[in-house]
Amino acid sequence: MKILRAAFLYWLLAFAAGFVLGAFRVMLVEPMLATWLQGYALLSAVAMEAPIMLTVSWFAAAWVLGRRPSWTPAETLGMGGLAWLLLQLAELGLALVMGLSTAAYLEKLTTLAGVLGIALQILFAFIPLLVLWRSRAFAAR
Repeated sequence: MKILRAAFLYWLLAFAAGFVLGAFRVMLVEPMLATWLQGYALLSAVAMEAPIMLTVSWFAAAWVLGRRPSWTPAETLGMGGLAWLLLQLAELGLALVMGLSTAAYLEKLTTLAGVLGIALQILFAFIPLLVLWRSRAFAAR
């Protein structure tokens, strides 16, 4: 139950931030970049958003892991994996609500911006483990 609650909280914090940043990206950043970068506006906007989301994910994972002192690497992998699954379901759900079919959503993932997004989401799944390793390495000093 500890892993499930932690995964949900980690996902919720990251998804909320991503939702706000995504809205900002779609409504302001992409249109602004489109005039200069033509077909690369989405890729550029996702690349600009990436370090912010990775930082948010790091702090969210650190906060969630800090709520309970004893975590094993397997538990943090479980937490990250479940959070990643929740993220995939939420992304697909948003796409369907916005009128995209499942096939159209999956096709968007094959673009450069989509591949970058998936790579970042996979990293999102491993951030809790990285946070655990970092905290243990820091504590060992």
